[in-house]
Amino acid sequence: MAMTNFSHYVAKARNTGIRLAAVIAAMALAFPAIGAEETDSTNHKEYVEEIGYLQKAYSDAGDPRFMLTTKDNVLSVGFGARIQCNAFYDFSGALGSHQFAPSSISVPTDKTGHFDYTAAGTKLYAKARAQKGKFKVIAYIDFTCKENVEKNREDICLGKAYMSVNGLTIGKTYSYFMDLKAGPATVDLKGPNTQVSLTHTLIGYTYKFNPHWTLAAALEKPSKIVNDKTAEGIKQNYNKYPDVTFHLKYKGSHGHVQVAGLWENISYWLSHDGTGANAEEVSRRTSGYGIALSGEYKALPNLSFSAQGVYGKGVANYIQDLANSSLHLCSSGQIDKEGYVIFKSVPAFGAYVSATYSWTPSLMSNIIYGYCAIDRKDSYSYANDFAHSQYFAANLFYYITPYCFGGIEYNFGEKKIASGIKGHANRINLCAVYRF
Repeated sequence: MAMTNFSHYVAKARNTGIRLAAVIAAMALAFPAIGAEETDSTNHKEYVEEIGYLQKAYSDAGDPRFMLTTKDNVLSVGFGARIQCNAFYDFSGALGSHQFAPSSISVPTDKTGHFDYTAAGTKLYAKARAQKGKFKVIAYIDFTCKENVEKNREDICLGKAYMSVNGLTIGKTYSYFMDLKAGPATVDLKGPNTQVSLTHTLIGYTYKFNPHWTLAAALEKPSKIVNDKTAEGIKQNYNKYPDVTFHLKYKGSHGHVQVAGLWENISYWLSHDGTGANAEEVSRRTSGYGIALSGEYKALPNLSFSAQGVYGKGVANYIQDLANSSLHLCSSGQIDKEGYVIFKSVPAFGAYVSATYSWTPSLMSNIIYGYCAIDRKDSYSYANDFAHSQYFAANLFYYITPYCFGGIEYNFGEKKIASGIKGHANRINLCAVYRF
């Protein structure tokens, strides 16, 4: 049995390494003439960077260190990568996933241990900048190694692909409902359970009034999911209108504050007899909204705090821990005058707070707590339906250089279902990261 498990991990590592090596080789061949001009670097606090009118998160690769520039400096092209390897051990509650998501905790607690490692989080990217007169153009694309739970492997997928011209952004990038700079650094690949963190295909515009105030708005392609709802009458959902998002940000000398808003249309096909087959189908729709308040405050030169709170109806698909669930839309248990089940957008709330302390220029720690809940007072629920989750993380990062670091983290999660039963999970997580 031990030999079988060992062979499985060896094969898994070999297959992942072959795929990554192939993509890296392809990127190298695509940029044969790139020189070794290195961009400016700072210490580890630079894990969130401004890229033109856009932002990059801690999990992104950062600015490229190798650039190819035309003689007139009008166009520059660069490429880079973030290579990340994680190893973790679950005890007193196993999740069976590389991502520490409290909503996936077994209830009651699965007390078996679980060890695994992954290269998920590794990404390769290319970036181009061009400036002509008043026009500043940025184009960006990255490919990310992501976990495929069903096939027990890592797949290389398109992460982001967008272009931006003087604040107008088109393509797949981070939702404008997010606040990346309020996101704490974690060893875990997912981050706080209540963080608003997702990518959408969108059309957005950002306007900077001055160095302090920024207003941005976007039309985003929804990413709504309805799982296992066929028996309740929903056959499928679809996108009739885009989600409308915006945020207003104030940036000062000690941090920033951001308020964000969301309006969404939730459309779906409904079957009359509740089986989703051999019945007359009708189209129904409802609406949802969300409000988020977030920010970061630098209290001392080596101590900062960040927080985020989000509330809304149908906003569950924007919350980290609930993004792959169908909790934005649930049956009310009522029937309309035509005999169809009435579905409603479900209220959801999430909040987290974190503290970041720099012990030295090369050593920093984060402590994070998050709470997420669903309010089902106007919707029907089963005994095993999600009610709330809690998240805690404490970590330590050591930077060998600004581009190479390692980390260790303890994660704790709790999930409570509608019947009142709880499940718990504990994890020790290690990571090694190199970016170029």
